[in-house]
Amino acid sequence: MRPFLPLIYAAVILITIAPPAWCDTLDDVVGEKINFINVTGLRRTKESVLLRELRFGPGDPLDVDAFHEGLQRLRNLQILNRVEGEIKKDERGVELNLRVEERWTTLPILRAVSGGGTTSTILGLYDINAFGRYLELGGQYENLNGRHGGVVWFRNPRFLDQRLRVGGDFWLLTRNRDLFNHAGKEEGAFTLTRKRIHLFVDREFHRYFTLGVGIDSQLDEVSDDMLANNFIALNTANGFRFGTRQRNYLLQLYTRLGRLNYDLYKVRGFEGLVEYDQSLTALGSDETFCRLHATNSTFWTLPKNANLGLLFRVGSTNTNSIQNFYYLGGLDSIRGYNDGQFRARNFWQANVEYRIPSIERRSLVLQHVVFTDLIAVPQTSSRPIDQEVSTSIGTGVRLIFPRVYRFNLRFDIAYGFDLNKGIGVSFGTQQFF
Repeated sequence: MRPFLPLIYAAVILITIAPPAWCDTLDDVVGEKINFINVTGLRRTKESVLLRELRFGPGDPLDVDAFHEGLQRLRNLQILNRVEGEIKKDERGVELNLRVEERWTTLPILRAVSGGGTTSTILGLYDINAFGRYLELGGQYENLNGRHGGVVWFRNPRFLDQRLRVGGDFWLLTRNRDLFNHAGKEEGAFTLTRKRIHLFVDREFHRYFTLGVGIDSQLDEVSDDMLANNFIALNTANGFRFGTRQRNYLLQLYTRLGRLNYDLYKVRGFEGLVEYDQSLTALGSDETFCRLHATNSTFWTLPKNANLGLLFRVGSTNTNSIQNFYYLGGLDSIRGYNDGQFRARNFWQANVEYRIPSIERRSLVLQHVVFTDLIAVPQTSSRPIDQEVSTSIGTGVRLIFPRVYRFNLRFDIAYGFDLNKGIGVSFGTQQFF
């Protein structure tokens, strides 16, 4: 895969470069007292939700940087389809008029899959602007081969009207996980039933710096109870033995650097997330292990309303529990490969997408995409730096509904060059990243 090394090196360099911010001048009103801020276009959202995002209020002198920053913060809430600001000046001072258009934010969750002896159904609902107060609430019911489960979650990004985010997730899930060898062939599978409570809090100290902590309680049962006979036979042939129960408490520390700025369906900016998790037997865990992973996203806006996006991820863990390994590949990580095909304690991953629209309407955008996905995992645990790069390339389309929060229909065709060579087709919702 040496022809791709220049691309990899360029990607690593580019994630450190953020697109230049746009600016404007309002020299004739700079320093004038703001007399009134008027917001129009709201139907569901409370006006206070928008006003608290601004860095100024009535009685403050108008500052150009604060004005543009306030408009961008409103767009970054992603509950508004359009945000326009107008400044008027008279003998009383400066009047700001904000015209907005709200998005529909209450969305269903629906998934039904059947095959390989497994039937899975997921039904749910979530809203990132519950009660018009910019609170996220969600829940979903799951059924895997008759076994019930689900998840409920909440997020308050402005706790106590500060730039303080608190949240929690409460899980009871059951998943079947296929296991693949380094040649991309199935070698077994297991069923994971996990009870999980995850609580966290983070604070935005600067628009480009956030620091957070969390605790994650997990009770896992790993078995082969819900597997088809052919997978049980593969487990026996390859020496996999399942039937364990494990409880772990993980302490988490994470930081977010940079910021992604949103404008309709386009994104620009840089954001990096680094997280460290630690499980200790001293805290009551059955296993002591740590996990460190980082994600970096960079987007550039280009002519003709095009977007160039780069995602780079790296992760490492020293766990001995197979359910806590990294599983990558498939619809949401490396297209052109099987779901969870790459199993490893250490990995790096890169995704590059070029997106350009052919149809742009207020309620519909047709976007075309070309992409390449890359991943590297060690071939042996004794030589973690001995890695082969697996690559796929492809194209796809996005049907975007700007008036509905994150409602994109995605269709991708990818060709994988290694392991299971061939064309993979994937359908999904939301952008790939």
